[in-house]
Amino acid sequence: MKTMTKMLSAVASCATVALMVAGCSSSPVNSESSPKVAPSSTHEQWVQDARVRLDGQGSRYFPKVSREEALDAEWARIESAYASQGRTAPEKPDSPAEVKDDQGAWVRCMHDDGWSDTDVSSEGIVTRGEFSLSKPLEWSVSEYGCSAKFTLLGEMPNERQASDFWQFQKDVVIPCLEKQGVTIAGFPSEEEYLDRYFSDGSLELASAYATGDVQQRLLEGKLECRVLPEGWDYSV
Repeated sequence: MKTMTKMLSAVASCATVALMVAGCSSSPVNSESSPKVAPSSTHEQWVQDARVRLDGQGSRYFPKVSREEALDAEWARIESAYASQGRTAPEKPDSPAEVKDDQGAWVRCMHDDGWSDTDVSSEGIVTRGEFSLSKPLEWSVSEYGCSAKFTLLGEMPNERQASDFWQFQKDVVIPCLEKQGVTIAGFPSEEEYLDRYFSDGSLELASAYATGDVQQRLLEGKLECRVLPEGWDYSV
């Protein structure tokens, strides 16, 4: 069984901000007119966080970063993950000066590295099989290297846009899945969802909280539910 990754991880899978720390090619809907999200109890923490800023209305956002900064931040995250397991990260993959956004090439690159169970849906959602999930550190290195070659950076959604994404999952995706017999358990509250997003840069899909083969059925079109709002386009 395959599982979808988190949406948007700051440079590597644009579908999981560490869609990798700085974002993938994305065109989030314009939600500047949406109701302002009230600051959470973690206000001081995210104000002090170097990656997070506040706009004039007190809403959080990720500042724009250069491609080099994003790649450096992602590699530092990978090295930290290796260190936490008492391991040394391998040599950092090269990053070409000029990059062409090419989703197909990204998938082929991952397959060439041995991750044949990794793919991308038509909506730009990365899926991983049991093999790649069993070796998350090694997979993240390949993801970094392939993304450095074939992924362009976009802007990370701000707090209002991330709130819209959560609302879509809550009001549209979950009811649609449940209507087709799928059970969703543990999907976070809006406050928890947004805090998590500004902590690790990941926008999660409600379908990730379903049991069984829901992810694969969505990818194969066996469940007639959109997982992304109109106008959102995350591609690796």
